[in-house]
Amino acid sequence: MFQKGMKKTGGREKGVINSTTRSFKTVFTEVFHKMQEHPRANLHSWGLKYPTEFYRIAGRLIPTEIEGSINHKLIQIGYTDNLAQDSYSAPRSIEDIIEQKEIQHDLLWEEVRKD
Repeated sequence: MFQKGMKKTGGREKGVINSTTRSFKTVFTEVFHKMQEHPRANLHSWGLKYPTEFYRIAGRLIPTEIEGSINHKLIQIGYTDNLAQDSYSAPRSIEDIIEQKEIQHDLLWEEVRKD
């Protein structure tokens, strides 16, 4: 008798497809491929006739989750501008970027006024 905390014994392992489901998918795939040879009764013809439905189904086939990991070091790269390169440092926030642009604008405006 099963008791709480007992390990599972026997049965299908998690993630293994039922043999009936596997058989159905195999037969369905074979029939699908045979139907694609027919000039009017194939997915291409149907997709041309019903593009909205075709793309609705195609959208459901796109994976919505991707599992994985990235093992790379991230580096922050600063933005450089030809104006005021000497006094420029990599921005740390959006406020820093705005302030730096204001400084560059003021320096450019001073150069224009000198001319």
